[in-house]
Amino acid sequence: MDEIIKFDPTTEELQAIVAEVRSVGLPDLDDKAQYALVKEKQVELKKLRVRIEKAGKAKREEANAFNKKVLALEHEYIGIIEPEERRLEALRQQADDHAVMKVRIAQLTERRAKIAEVTTEVVPDCEILEMDDISFIGFMQEFKEKKLADDQAKLEADRKELADKEAKIQAEKDHADAVERAREEERRLAQEKEQRLAREALIAKERAETEKKEAEERHARELVEAAEKAKQFAIDEDKRKKAQEEYDKQAEEAKRKQAESEEKFQAWLASHNYNEGTMMISYTTAGKATLWVKIGEYES
Repeated sequence: MDEIIKFDPTTEELQAIVAEVRSVGLPDLDDKAQYALVKEKQVELKKLRVRIEKAGKAKREEANAFNKKVLALEHEYIGIIEPEERRLEALRQQADDHAVMKVRIAQLTERRAKIAEVTTEVVPDCEILEMDDISFIGFMQEFKEKKLADDQAKLEADRKELADKEAKIQAEKDHADAVERAREEERRLAQEKEQRLAREALIAKERAETEKKEAEERHARELVEAAEKAKQFAIDEDKRKKAQEEYDKQAEEAKRKQAESEEKFQAWLASHNYNEGTMMISYTTAGKATLWVKIGEYES
């Protein structure tokens, strides 16, 4: 492990180099000599970083090669013993299944009797033998629930039949009462109809006179309203045209700004040598775009 993580320079040497560089600053942005010193130290650190990255890559490649050799050897060893392991496992399973089937065959008569207690349906022996104790309990529970549901359905059917008979008797009584009420209602309606016709004749005469007067007044109002509507329509049409002209002007301005923004964005991408294969763009909700560079890919 020490050999894998061994780098040149060491951690202590790197910390010493960084401590020395921390004192380098550029308080005066116009100081050319200090600027040159900053650049010199930055380049030295960059070269050192690149050297460490190359050393790390070489170590990783060695580790990957070793890992592949170990994995191949593992597969080879497992391939030797696994077939025999599977064969012995199959023999054990065969013996276990045989023991279980012997117990289920011994229980077959008892299980048939329990099934006969809750249903007349014939269940094949092969189906019974396939069930373990839990499955058989669930199987029996389903039949018991079905028998209970059937008994409940029969009880409900008997109750419905009795209710239907009582309803029929009540309906016959209600029908006789309704016939008598209908006859009485018919006599009352005939009397009311005679009185209503007389009132309606008088009302019709008065209504005709009223409607004639209202029609004349309504016609006069409609003429006035038509003139006012025509005037208002002209005003509204003028407002609509002005609003449409303003909307078209704003839309054209928005389109111009959008085109200008897109042109600037494409120019920005071009200034950074944007490439879809090696770069990606992310956006924030505030509309800020960030350009990322793909450093590389690693495949184990």
